[in-house]
Parts: sequence; C-alpha cells; structure tokens
Amino acid sequence: MYLFGSVADGRYLLSGDIDILVVTKLKPEEVIATLWSKGIGDPFEIHVVNEEMLKVYKSRAKLIELTKTVATSLRILVRAKF
Repeated sequence: MYLFGSVADGRYLLSGDIDILVVTKLKPEEVIATLWSKGIGDPFEIHVVNEEMLKVYKSRAKLIELTKTVATSLRILVRAKF
C-alpha cells in the first residue's frame, strides 16, 4: 500500500483528499466496497490496482510506501470480508 498525490507531494490542503494506492489481485470494486463498509471513506480516496498498474503509478507519481502497521490494519479490514 502506498500514499500518493498531494499529501505525498507535500502540497496537501485541508479541503483535499488523501490518496491511498492498494495493490492486490482482488477486484477493485470488492476492495473499495469492503473498506467503505468498514468506515474507511472521506477524506481517503482509495485506488485499487494490480502489480502491472503499479508500474504505471510508479512512473507517474511519487509513491510513499505505508508502514507495516497501517498496511496491516487495512489488510485486516479487507480480509474480514473475504
């Protein structure tokens, strides 16, 4: 999981969102629906991609890998559904 966008670039505004990139083999709509059902929503904007699309994000944006604690917490929420 990665942080990207305005927060990663150091230009975050209080009115903005926080972009999180989730890399998985699961269907994006299922991951997003699960996170929403667990209360993860605004101000987070969740982007779900596979390994191939991760390469595109890496070429176009600054990505900051999330700490294991944050990533593990989000993974637990997602797995609770599957």
